[in-house]
Amino acid sequence: MVEGVEKGVTVMNIKTGSDLVEFICPSCSARWFREYGVRYCEEPDGDTRDYYWWNDLPALPPFSAEGAVECPQCGTRTAGRLARRRFAESPSAPPPGAATPSAATA
Repeated sequence: MVEGVEKGVTVMNIKTGSDLVEFICPSCSARWFREYGVRYCEEPDGDTRDYYWWNDLPALPPFSAEGAVECPQCGTRTAGRLARRRFAESPSAPPPGAATPSAATA
């Protein structure tokens, strides 16, 4: 079991990263960005779930009406769109361009 996911859910694969989300207010055209921490979880049946954080607090997906945020200028609730997604490097993965053990001995 992995901390931070629903109790009783077995998770097969987890990736962590961050999503930069762009918001454009439909009322006043204000534009702003927020960077969310995100954990992408794949369950044994193949379903995936994304868990979001903002300011170290759990957050609803910012792309949905439920996860819409208030415009800082006029207060209109606004859903965002994905501007950039980054995955954290796996600590067990070699850095890009690094020699693998089989390549170093060949």
